[in-house]
Amino acid sequence: MKTNIDPLQKNEYVYLLQVLKASLYNKEIPIPPSNINWLFLFNLVKYNSCVNIFFNGISKLPDEFKPNKQIYNELQNLNNIFLIQDTNQLYELSALFNEFEKQGVYFMPLKGYVLKNDYPQSDFRIMTDADILFKESQIDIVKKIYKSLGYEFEFFDNDNQYHFKKEPYIFIEMHTSLVNHKDEKYDYFLDIWEKSHKKENHNYYYEMTKEDYYIFFIEHASNHFKLGGIGLRQLIDIYLYNKKYENELNYSYLKNELNKINLLVFEEKIKNISFKWFEKQDFNSFSSLEEFILLSSALGRLDVAFANRSMEHKRSMAEKNKKPSRLKFLLSHIFPNKENMIKNYSYLNKFPFLLPVSWVQMWSKRIFISHNVHFKRGIRLRMDYVDDKGEEYLNNIYNEVGLKNT
Repeated sequence: MKTNIDPLQKNEYVYLLQVLKASLYNKEIPIPPSNINWLFLFNLVKYNSCVNIFFNGISKLPDEFKPNKQIYNELQNLNNIFLIQDTNQLYELSALFNEFEKQGVYFMPLKGYVLKNDYPQSDFRIMTDADILFKESQIDIVKKIYKSLGYEFEFFDNDNQYHFKKEPYIFIEMHTSLVNHKDEKYDYFLDIWEKSHKKENHNYYYEMTKEDYYIFFIEHASNHFKLGGIGLRQLIDIYLYNKKYENELNYSYLKNELNKINLLVFEEKIKNISFKWFEKQDFNSFSSLEEFILLSSALGRLDVAFANRSMEHKRSMAEKNKKPSRLKFLLSHIFPNKENMIKNYSYLNKFPFLLPVSWVQMWSKRIFISHNVHFKRGIRLRMDYVDDKGEEYLNNIYNEVGLKNT
């Protein structure tokens, strides 16, 4: 498991952070170092889901300082694709929200849709899917609305999310609660409807207070951090939110509430890094925590995710007084249990004995339709148990931000 950025690639990380800040605030774009590795930087930009912010910046560079034609054109093409995607998403969501209003469906947009408002351009904050909180008692009318608008109902994940899609760009998760029912913070967010208010000039469109939304966002980021890490996009989100609302947020309330749910240390650590990078532009040195974030994509890292799973497997085996088994760990991913499979194969609710059939369906779809199976890499990740050094590294990272690795 990688724990440090390559010193030879520090220039690319620093330049990326400089361009993002300048682009977000429409400042003069810094000239790249003469030895910049544009190919590595290009992949780093894609990895961090910040193509449009970055391209907006480097497109303003004098021609002699821009990347080569191939990389520049690829960035431009991706920028255009994400712009189209963003425009399409906002159009479809506007139509959906109007229908919710007409049909009397209580709803509350979450995550990326809300955070887009803090960016100078909507396409600067792309989102793979849209998240909306609603009241589960209205699921029947919600399904009818989606069907009338051309959406396909995919599945209910057996906890708190109904999934809908409209190809090619629209994927929506309808949440029955802000966090899943097994989350230790579930009770804290139970009264969110009572604490929220109607959006101006709307009857069914609800919004959280700025403080409560920030608390929810920090809770969501902390979950990603524990599972596999968070990347630059979350740091930009946190920085822009605090800058935009710094004169409106009740920081005393925030401190008290974050302390209640044991996220005060996490919030302070991550916010301080976001200000170090995007306010002070201080890049003299990167701490272990900063490098952990720099090595992560917007959705974290697979090696960290599997390291956490292997640590969980070890703990589970220890509780049963059994020796950890790499083979059992591998088989648990090849043949997931019913609780995991039921998310995509709802018929298991009534016919649990069909679990083997669902495995065949899953692998057939992945191999022959989705083409997202990488056998060598998949087996390596699942067989490569985190060693004692890696376990100590991760535990130190989690301890530093006040999160328990359990």
